[in-house]
Amino acid sequence: MNFERPVKIDQIDLFIKDRFSSSFMNNAKWEKLIDTITYSIEKTYIRYKLIYSDKIYDTYLYGTSDYKPFFEEPIFYKEVEWIEFPKEYKIQDKKYIHGNLIKGAQKTIFQNINDIEKIINEMGQFLIENNNSCLKLIAYR
Repeated sequence: MNFERPVKIDQIDLFIKDRFSSSFMNNAKWEKLIDTITYSIEKTYIRYKLIYSDKIYDTYLYGTSDYKPFFEEPIFYKEVEWIEFPKEYKIQDKKYIHGNLIKGAQKTIFQNINDIEKIINEMGQFLIENNNSCLKLIAYR
């Protein structure tokens, strides 16, 4: 079920309070997580879900948490319900012929979720689930 995105921070806080019974993340933990992972691994692919939507988004973590207090502008850290690190994912390989972009074959990329889990566990206590195909870090339940 999709909800309309709350406009103000206090509306987001009320939405969270009404919808979830437990919170496992805060801004400081998000910043530490992003900074530590991107320091250890150059580019990490993630999927994430926002608290008011069923849609699953994807992006890469690279760089640092310089966008404070945003997870990914204009999304606040507190709007992220969970993130997951898949063991493998597909990308469209881009090819250019005579300067024109054409679709290439899909390419499967692998990332070591056991290394990612080890990095996360060394940082502190986080609620994570590992089902051997992806590692999921949960912010709310």
